Amino acid sequence: MASIHKNNGPNWYAAYYGPEGTRCFKSTGTADKRLALQIALQYEETAKQARAERLTMKRVRDTLSGIYASVHGEELPADETGPFLNDWLERKESELADSSLVNYQKTIEAFLDFIGPRKSKPLDSITKTIVTDWRDSLLKRVSPGTTRKQIKILRAAFNDAVREERARENPAAHVKLKQNKSQTRLPFTDMQMVSLLGAANQEWQGMILAAYTTGARLGDIASLDWDNVDLQAMEIHFSAIKTGQGMVLPLSDQLHECLIKLPSYDTGGPVFPAAKATYTRAGSSSLSKQFRKIMHDVGLAPKPNHRKIGDGRDAKRETSKYSFHCLRHSFVSNLKMSGAGDSIAKELAGHSSDAVSRIYTHGDPVALRAAVNKLPKLNLPSAKTDKTDKTP
Repeated sequence: MASIHKNNGPNWYAAYYGPEGTRCFKSTGTADKRLALQIALQYEETAKQARAERLTMKRVRDTLSGIYASVHGEELPADETGPFLNDWLERKESELADSSLVNYQKTIEAFLDFIGPRKSKPLDSITKTIVTDWRDSLLKRVSPGTTRKQIKILRAAFNDAVREERARENPAAHVKLKQNKSQTRLPFTDMQMVSLLGAANQEWQGMILAAYTTGARLGDIASLDWDNVDLQAMEIHFSAIKTGQGMVLPLSDQLHECLIKLPSYDTGGPVFPAAKATYTRAGSSSLSKQFRKIMHDVGLAPKPNHRKIGDGRDAKRETSKYSFHCLRHSFVSNLKMSGAGDSIAKELAGHSSDAVSRIYTHGDPVALRAAVNKLPKLNLPSAKTDKTDKTP
């Protein structure tokens, strides 16, 4: 057992067996006999862990924290939550697409704002209860889906902190993520589609028609460059942002006609320049608001940013059963109604189900294009001249 001794000075020295089993003699740094004995016992316990090859950075930190707390009456200074999370964001810049980085930045900013003065406290001061309270506050203002994304981002940050042995545990690891309440997303009718196209400017007409005839997601459409479009082969190709899956989708005749009338056709670069700039700067949420404004103009959604459920900061925007994603539902529904089988629908929509099978089997391009050209051809109204590309 460890013991303490005096050695020509005011401070006590600890005598204990070290990691290699040899007798060690080390200053405790204190003249307080009771405190010196506690420190000596901690020296001995750490050496015992090392002899058993169980010594980890976490155990070392625990030991040092105990010694420091015994001497100073407070916790050992550690990585502060705010600086760590901001540094983590900087490291993520090289790993994430611009649109994803925006979501990460918003999440970390929102969490640090929520914890307030705690941002200057050590990482280990952030508890599961704090993260759970943040989750509950988010659910009062945003959808369960958005809440899940933000909790997962915070969880990833603390996972890295634990992996780097800068935190003992991840406080977000066991915070339950509430499932989205099922809300049926309806496909748009042909009449609704014509109304939407009539309320949109030229760029949004192209984006709406692209989603309606390819099933591509909003972010993927906004990110398209003319390098992704092969007008001769009548195809667009890109890597889906959500899944990373390589997609090759046939252009319908109507979408082809629409694209070549865009001003960007003559300049190259982004197919939808205003949308890409918005998506790069602020992610898909701003584009969703723009589409919501178009839906509101034709009576398919409440007025954006004004009608809310509840009061004050906890008020939640009134939701609509329609969204840009409904264009994807419309695409799949129309494919099946036109006689295309499930395999063609999955191929074109890039659904994750049957993913393993999809790695080895790919649809015949001729059959896929034929299926797309069987989709209902819409009467394309003249585009609006006002700038619906501004975020409402």
